[in-house]
Amino acid sequence: MTPFEHMTEFPDPSAIYQDWLDSASGHLIEGRIEHFVQMIGLPFMMRTIGAETLLETVKEISQDAANVTRALKAHAATHYIRLVQNARYLQPDVIEGWHTTHVLRNALNIVPSYSSRMVMRCIGGIWKVTEAEHELTSNRLPVALLRSAPGAFAERWAEPKADIRATQARAEPIYQIFINALSDAVVARDLEGWLTHFTYPHDVHFETSDHRVETPEEEAGFFHSLVAHMDSVGADRVVRRARFAEFISGDRIIGYHGTVAERDGTVVFGPIQSRMVLRVEDDQWRCMSVTNALSNTVFPASDYKVTATLPTMREIQERMRK
Repeated sequence: MTPFEHMTEFPDPSAIYQDWLDSASGHLIEGRIEHFVQMIGLPFMMRTIGAETLLETVKEISQDAANVTRALKAHAATHYIRLVQNARYLQPDVIEGWHTTHVLRNALNIVPSYSSRMVMRCIGGIWKVTEAEHELTSNRLPVALLRSAPGAFAERWAEPKADIRATQARAEPIYQIFINALSDAVVARDLEGWLTHFTYPHDVHFETSDHRVETPEEEAGFFHSLVAHMDSVGADRVVRRARFAEFISGDRIIGYHGTVAERDGTVVFGPIQSRMVLRVEDDQWRCMSVTNALSNTVFPASDYKVTATLPTMREIQERMRK
């Protein structure tokens, strides 16, 4: 049940959005990072004109929020004002909105005013932001200095505002169906079916290594290694269970799941913890990134070395810059 199913009229989404902006802006300019963190839903997708990052932990949100506070202080800002332009419900517990940001030193605009878009979700009765994009020119995140490019997203935001979240309230069923199909393909030795579930290229990440899979032929090598491993442990079934899944944009889902191999109902291998980012293409969900808690450094692996560590997307992003 959503928080408002018993209501005949919903609260004004612009008022909810503006209340969030007022509170969050105050926390950031005053450096109340611990309060700001509570206003963000995890995982949180952040975009600027030149960069995109996914934050999955309170620590990562805290570090980025502290950077914004430092940037405001570096500009000697006295006022950080964000005003709603428009907001609408995608679902009774999901709001999409747009706002304008003014960074002022007394009455002087320090940074050209710019626009942003955010998606908010009501989680446990509290509205939290889970996605944000800003007309800032940063080509790497976190943002260390505010440089704006007003109007950079205007054309994109003016496009027809179709969003899958308006028709699909929850991501978990989509994600579970997807990972079930992967398990079925392995058990049935259905290579062609497996290959259709990935974009090309797509990324594969392990505990300490990162790999780019450019072609179906490369992915086929991984599939064959999975089948060989099932045979080596005598497994007759693969079970993937979703732990959490959420929309991180209008066409993407991030999900977390565990995988075990079973023989006659008894676990013979696993669990392996994993994260996938799915993107819808031509009305089909496909995996564009997968992270497995494995210590292997070679792809595809001939053996699977399970570890307890599933690196975050931010950790992966930072190590791939080196």
